[in-house]
Amino acid sequence: MFKTLWQLFKLQREVREMTDVKTLLQSKTIWGIVIAILAMLAKNAGYTIDEAGTVNTIVEIIGLILGLYGRITATKQLKSVV
Repeated sequence: MFKTLWQLFKLQREVREMTDVKTLLQSKTIWGIVIAILAMLAKNAGYTIDEAGTVNTIVEIIGLILGLYGRITATKQLKSVV
């Protein structure tokens, strides 16, 4: 599976030239990473919906999948903040 994802990522980079730009808030990759980090921080701080922290773990996984999906399907560059 990882080899297939890497091949897809590599193919995507070879085919698309990213000439358009977008802001950080328009990036699925950034949103996925933010969601995953917030879920991890909440879990470590003791804020969980269930006692086992399963919901937090599921949200972390969803965030990571969204970040990966956003990176693979990206068609625009991120606008520089500076």
